[in-house]
Amino acid sequence: MKVILMRKLFLITLIFCFIMCYSCLAQDFNRGEEMVTDNHLPSIYFGGGILDFKGNIGSVTNMSIYTDSRFGYSAGIDERLWNTGLAIGVNYLGGKLAKTERSIIQNANFESSIWSIGFNLSYNFDNGYILSRGSRIAPYLTFGVDYLSFNSFADLKDANGNLYNYWNDGTIRNLPQTAVNAESANLMSRDYTYETDLHALAASQGNNYSQNTISIPLGLGIAFKLTPAFSIDLKGTYYMAQTKWIDDVSNQSGGNLSGNTINNSYLYTSISLRYNIGVSMSSSYDDPRYRDVDFKALINQDSDGNGVKDIDNRCPGTPKGVKVDKHGCPVKDYVIGEKGVIDKDNANYVDSATTARKIPSNLVEPDYTNYHPVKRDNKYDISSNTNTNIVRPINKVSANSEIPDELKIADFDHDGIITIKEINAAIDAFFDGDKRFTVSFINKLVDYFFDQQ
Repeated sequence: MKVILMRKLFLITLIFCFIMCYSCLAQDFNRGEEMVTDNHLPSIYFGGGILDFKGNIGSVTNMSIYTDSRFGYSAGIDERLWNTGLAIGVNYLGGKLAKTERSIIQNANFESSIWSIGFNLSYNFDNGYILSRGSRIAPYLTFGVDYLSFNSFADLKDANGNLYNYWNDGTIRNLPQTAVNAESANLMSRDYTYETDLHALAASQGNNYSQNTISIPLGLGIAFKLTPAFSIDLKGTYYMAQTKWIDDVSNQSGGNLSGNTINNSYLYTSISLRYNIGVSMSSSYDDPRYRDVDFKALINQDSDGNGVKDIDNRCPGTPKGVKVDKHGCPVKDYVIGEKGVIDKDNANYVDSATTARKIPSNLVEPDYTNYHPVKRDNKYDISSNTNTNIVRPINKVSANSEIPDELKIADFDHDGIITIKEINAAIDAFFDGDKRFTVSFINKLVDYFFDQQ
């Protein structure tokens, strides 16, 4: 029951990882070559999974390979050969194999500790021919040769050293079914402690078989590339051991067994985490359209130099030297000077050429919440234009500045001048994928915007 539960939990985990990885990567399945960096450095991986055995035990009753599962763990390193789909590597596998068969014909069990190390050759489908190198989901095949070592034990006795005797009625007793005094036999149950060294038992009878052999692994896997540095691999590898002695049944149940006739094999179903050496752990599969964009600089940019970042600025384009509030909107205290209205906090804001105006009796402070600079007589009026009874400080602007031909596509209202609203529109067009608006274009547009003032 514990083994079945463990296997179900592992399979559920694999399915969950597959769904999560697929949902995250489906949109980027085949984005393109530009997402790949060939650093010609190896990758390393570590993983765990389930080992299932197929051999002599279970062959009589045709038992499924998916019984008596045990935990396994693996690690390895491999490297792609140039820019091909081929890769060579070294892999390690450790864990346990086990099998139990209960039937009228055969009753046997074993558990073996194994480890193997070997070389493998893999063929990756994201090779630029079948799938692009930028594919975020990449199947692959593996083939290799491993050196395998095993050490097998069987549960043949209870804690008191009494041999198990399997009767045709399905019970286990302390006497053989054919014993003279069989009617006095007592019931027993297995303690699942694998106490009998099968190799030592066979060696004591003159069968000193080797506990080391060659194993041929064939594998199929899928790599889910989380980032350029990390991926998750789901893989199934079938190992064909060149021996029939891992589940040695020659001395179980008095030797009345089908015998060691079949070379053993086992399946390793695993999940592993892979790291590509030399790739920054913080790297990501970003959209190539925005690779030249310095988002950090954009976030921290303060175009009008008023101390409030553009991203938080409700009143962009405020002239230099103007006192602003936390939202970047001007805070003014107007008084009457000799030549008209001036700013008490910043006398340079309204220059000497400003025409004197009479302050109306119902003067109110401008509402800069929806402020945008607009063109008025070749100058910029910095108010929101929502109230006519306000004082409107005006900035001088060069009247003869002409928009360069390459920037005229950003003059959306065709008024011969670039405003902050048009810069924002150009940036929006860039993020919408309009290829006319590049990072270089926006930089030139911003430079011209300030030059024209």
